[in-house]
Amino acid sequence: MKKKYNLIVLIIIAIAFTSIFSGCVSRGTSTITTETPTTDPIPVTPTPTIEEPTPQTGVPYILSGTTYNTETVDRNNHIYVSLENFGKGRASNVVIVISDGYYQNFTLESVNPSIMVEGNRFYVGNIEAGEKFILNIYLKAKKSGVYTGTLSFTYDGIETSGKIKDLTTRVP
Repeated sequence: MKKKYNLIVLIIIAIAFTSIFSGCVSRGTSTITTETPTTDPIPVTPTPTIEEPTPQTGVPYILSGTTYNTETVDRNNHIYVSLENFGKGRASNVVIVISDGYYQNFTLESVNPSIMVEGNRFYVGNIEAGEKFILNIYLKAKKSGVYTGTLSFTYDGIETSGKIKDLTTRVP
């Protein structure tokens, strides 16, 4: 009987000890505290950190895609151009060019987004690394016929223009 009594008392003490210890832990308190004396504190002024954009280093690599009307309805023509820079550098002064032989048979109705246009040259500006630019060009044919030409692009750093697509459009 004495062994049972000692065992029960030991269990009760263990339960009491664990409940006290768990109470301290659950409240976030500690049973051991230490203090470090502070002498002559130095005020610290936080300095703001400004994240600067990482410089565009490397070579741009432009891939293009396009769709256009091969036959017009009511003489309306739509050219969709997509340019995406897969390189590690900025493509500066990007320009999309429609060949004169094709473009002279149409008048420009609108461009979306609105960018600077001079004749058959559409000035895109800069395309950063990883950036994609989409341009919609809306043209109206001056008269019936079959018109052919090319769609190309250029930017600073390439010596020749990159051909996007040969264009052939029938205007009834």
